[in-house]
This record gives sequence, C-alpha cells and structure tokens, in this order.
Amino acid sequence: MGKNLPLPTGSQKFKDLIELGGIYVDKTAYLAQLIASVPKTWFLTRPRHFGKSLTVSTLESIFSGQRELFKGLAIEKELDKKQFAPRPVIHLDMSKLTISQGPKIFYNSLIEAIKKLYESLNIDVPDYNIANSLFSYLISECSKTYDCQVAVLIDEYDTPYTQLLDKPNEAKNMSNTLNEFYRLLKAKDGDTSFVFVTGITRVPMDSALNNRIDISRGNQFGALTGFTHEEIKRYFGKAIKHAAKSRELTDEELLEEMKRNCDGCCFDGKTFVYNPFSTLRFFEEKTF
Repeated sequence: MGKNLPLPTGSQKFKDLIELGGIYVDKTAYLAQLIASVPKTWFLTRPRHFGKSLTVSTLESIFSGQRELFKGLAIEKELDKKQFAPRPVIHLDMSKLTISQGPKIFYNSLIEAIKKLYESLNIDVPDYNIANSLFSYLISECSKTYDCQVAVLIDEYDTPYTQLLDKPNEAKNMSNTLNEFYRLLKAKDGDTSFVFVTGITRVPMDSALNNRIDISRGNQFGALTGFTHEEIKRYFGKAIKHAAKSRELTDEELLEEMKRNCDGCCFDGKTFVYNPFSTLRFFEEKTF
C-alpha cells in the first residue's frame, strides 16, 4: 500500500498526488459515506495543515467523474451507484482571495474568483458585479445548463475572517459579510446535490447555513483528516525504516516515539490522529 512511494509533503490536489505516484492515505471510505447519506450540506473545521484542502480536492475528483484516479481505493466499488454520478462542481477556495488590502479589494477578488468559475463551467457571466447575486445565479444557471443538481465545495471558508482577527472591528464586519454570502446556499438547496464547507473556526457560520451537518466532532468522522497510528504503520513503511535507522531505533521504538510526540489531536473523543504536514516533515527531516 504505497510503502515505496514518494512522500506527499505539501500536496493538496488529489489528481496530482495520484498521477505523480505519491502516497495517498485512503480516506475515500469516509467520503463515500458522506456522499451516500441523506443530509447533503456538510461542515468541517480542522486546524491548518490538516488535510482539509486535499479532502475537498478528492471530492472534486469524485464528482468530476475522474474514475481512473480511484483504482484500488475504498470508494472504487461505489462509483457506479447513482449517488456518485458525475455532476458540475463549483469549487471556491477562499484562502486564495486578496484580503489584507481592505474590504473593497477583497470584494473585487471574490467577484473575480466567481467569474472564473463561470468561465470554467462554460456559463455566460452576467453584466453585474454583486458577489452574492453572481454566486447565486451561478448555482441556478449551472443546474439549469447541465440539467442536474450541482456539487458546491467551499474550502477555507473563514480565511477572510481569521486573517483579520488582530483587527476586531474589521473581523466583525467580515464575519457579517461572509454570513450573508453563505446564507444563500440554503436558498439554493433545490439546485445542489452536495455541499461541503471547510474552515478552522465556526464564527462566520454561526447564523448561516443552519441546515448544515457539522461533522467536526462527530464520532463517525474523527479520522476523516489526519493520520491514525495504524495508517502510519500501513502506508509509511519505508519512511519508518529510514527514520528509525537515522535515529538508531527499531521500527517499533520509532513508532512509540512518534506516538508520544505527534498523535495528540483528537476530534471525536476517542480517535487520536497525527497532523499530516508535521508527520511528513518528520519523515523528511528525522527530527521532531
């Protein structure tokens, strides 16, 4: 299971990771469970560098019908089912917007990001510049154009807010702006088949999307992101041996050392997981 493959440090795009032959710790069984469930609006918070963007990218590949990428993964046997049928994907990464130069520049960058989504989906851009209206119309028109409900994936939804935490008044205004923007997703429920939103806080989502299912601390998805101890042993055999040799330890001694230093994150009260980025950096540098 990938023991001799390159370490995927910094990889956030599922397609690139698979095509370049990097180690992929298979989380697709969890994604299959989400997609097959009756609720369709999901919300996940995790710390930075914890695999949120890779999770979103994996969902995008599933809904885009890139079946060849999932050969040998847990979800492969599910992909012929109706719930997993390809559909248009609206993927908005809020961390890529310009935030530090003030609200006007941020708003313009949000509009430009939405207009690029129009272009990628081959939909004519309306001649107005109101972000909420543009996004709302995009969802409706995309569903109409392709004659099916669409998947909406929003990564790092709260970055415009968290980057202003040292400016309380601006952060509060940004939180209100984001609330208004995300609230429209509920109004578009009839045009969406799956909505997945990630971030590191819950604040801007307090009054928006009250139909969401928050799986941040649910007991079914504690290992959706991050690496469990068993996953470390299963996928990183070669890296373990190299690190153990470098530190003059046995494999088991190294694993115990890693467990003491790295698996301190628990989101469901029972499952402990390693931070992916820190774990991969350890395997590269052989130091904690």
